[in-house]
Amino acid sequence: MNEITAQISGQLNTWKYKRAHPYKINEVEKIIAESVKAGLPIPLFGYWGVGNKADCNEAEANSVGYLNSLVQSINKIYSPGVQVTFILSDIHADNNCIPKDTIGEYIKKMQMMFRENNFKMILLSELYSKYGLSSESVLEDASINNKIWWQFFPLKKDLIKQANNVSLCSDKGLSAKCYAVMRKNESEILEKEFANQIFITYSAPHYRMLYPNLPTLYLYSEKKGCCTVPWFTYVDGDSVRINED
Repeated sequence: MNEITAQISGQLNTWKYKRAHPYKINEVEKIIAESVKAGLPIPLFGYWGVGNKADCNEAEANSVGYLNSLVQSINKIYSPGVQVTFILSDIHADNNCIPKDTIGEYIKKMQMMFRENNFKMILLSELYSKYGLSSESVLEDASINNKIWWQFFPLKKDLIKQANNVSLCSDKGLSAKCYAVMRKNESEILEKEFANQIFITYSAPHYRMLYPNLPTLYLYSEKKGCCTVPWFTYVDGDSVRINED
């Protein structure tokens, strides 16, 4: 590992920003080394959720700013810098019965904020279209696999609790089940679409099975020690304290 690679790895693996040790740290370092050798930006990507709010507030601004401070710390030692790409999970919001107007307005606001910080953005629905996935197929899978698979799903209680907190649908259990199916299907396409990139998340290793099997950084959101996700933090400061979008 050369000096620049070691410095970048150190910045990405500091307790100032990480909430847990990285997953597949050797692969994290390999991606950094290959990027440095090619003179390319270090590629990071992750989900950005959509809650029941049309406007951004300090939670979004603080989280984007805190991540950008990590990016800038690397830019100082490596001129190609870091490229962050967020997947706005409009499909997940739709699964939670969030009004489409609310989803659309929030996405517009986040698109502006990401652009101001030189972050890229793609809609989850665009990936669904590209890889032939649909909400209808998810619902069908969830209905077919509603016995043994769901009965013994390790995160079933966690996802039902989450749905009770954030879903506006009448059937919270179905929202949770569909979400589990979505994440399984999405992991497969993310491993193709973002191969040789580093996944970032504000959630905990406990939820590892919901993520793509790619090298992963577990990050704080608004500041060191903060693990609440900004899209479920509202103007009055109330937060839904969960670990996933």
